[in-house]
Amino acid sequence: MLIRLLVLLLALAGCSQAPDPQWQLSLSAARATTTSDTLTMQDPDVWAVAVAHAPTRMGAVLSTQRLVSEWPDLLGDDPVPALLNGTPVTVGAPRVAAQNVEFPTSAAAAGTPHASLVMGYNGDFKYFFDLPPAAGWTYTLTFGPLRRDGTTLVAQATSPVTVAFEGDRSRNMPSEQALTALRGPSYLVLLDSRTYSAVPVTLTQATLDGDTLTLRTQDSAPRAAFNRGALFVDGLPTPA
Repeated sequence: MLIRLLVLLLALAGCSQAPDPQWQLSLSAARATTTSDTLTMQDPDVWAVAVAHAPTRMGAVLSTQRLVSEWPDLLGDDPVPALLNGTPVTVGAPRVAAQNVEFPTSAAAAGTPHASLVMGYNGDFKYFFDLPPAAGWTYTLTFGPLRRDGTTLVAQATSPVTVAFEGDRSRNMPSEQALTALRGPSYLVLLDSRTYSAVPVTLTQATLDGDTLTLRTQDSAPRAAFNRGALFVDGLPTPA
């Protein structure tokens, strides 16, 4: 009887362990070029973004610097499968070269503007937040310093790429094309010095004028200037 009880307790303990989140992790850049063995992300975003749809829906951010320095801990030492603008490639541990990030790769592709590199990741992030249950796609965008004027937020150094996630699918598109669709429940992920926050807002309009991104919200908005941010807009239709 004691043995049966121990077996039952061990089985229940195993069943109670939640599976690791199934993330899609994306790093975007103004342009990507490839040679026979190197993928170069030129002028990459300062943040990588991630969305998980299972076992729960979550969003996360990771600085590009940490993605490079902590790659072995996050993704291991072996090459990993990835998608470069939807084209399958494999990539290894990256390094910083000038203003670029270089990945060893086994697949060559033509150079492309508005590039995003998407990889699967099962693990934890330091900066993550819960997304509410929703149907549809989650659009993501990163940007630089942010200031507030009432319910209007103005950001500098916007990413030229918006990446959308749904389940195990991803799409990327030029930000000026995607911004017309950005409306509704959203999260602003902000970093002020070393203080991190994920602020829920209702986005009513997003526009891009040169390198200036303007976000208009219906209700709450951060009350201070921030030196880095990301936008997660939830439950949108399939990208065109």
